[in-house]
Amino acid sequence: MKKDMITIFLLSSLLILLSGCNTTEASISRRCSSRITENSSVSFSAQKGDKINIKYDSKVEKGDLEIQLIDINKDVIKNFETNSKGNRKIKINKTGEYILRVSLDRFKGNVNVKAQK
Repeated sequence: MKKDMITIFLLSSLLILLSGCNTTEASISRRCSSRITENSSVSFSAQKGDKINIKYDSKVEKGDLEIQLIDINKDVIKNFETNSKGNRKIKINKTGEYILRVSLDRFKGNVNVKAQK
């Protein structure tokens, strides 16, 4: 019985890993009930020609918020609008690592950003 459960668990895990063409590449989510200053970033790989969908949603109660997509040369590809909600499709021009960065400066509020292929 225990052996069967382990086998089922391993097969289920393998199916989850192998399925899904539209997997999330990177996401950042913060809820700040008091003012905070910090930078958060996540990186993901993309190939030339990929279309990355960036979903963002933020509410700024106080302070400053900056949401950016940065390319392999450390250049800012896109600054995203804050205190708003939206979707942006961005075509990747160079194969490599990309960075999704959220910068908070004495920030109070919430922010959710997700990059998907």
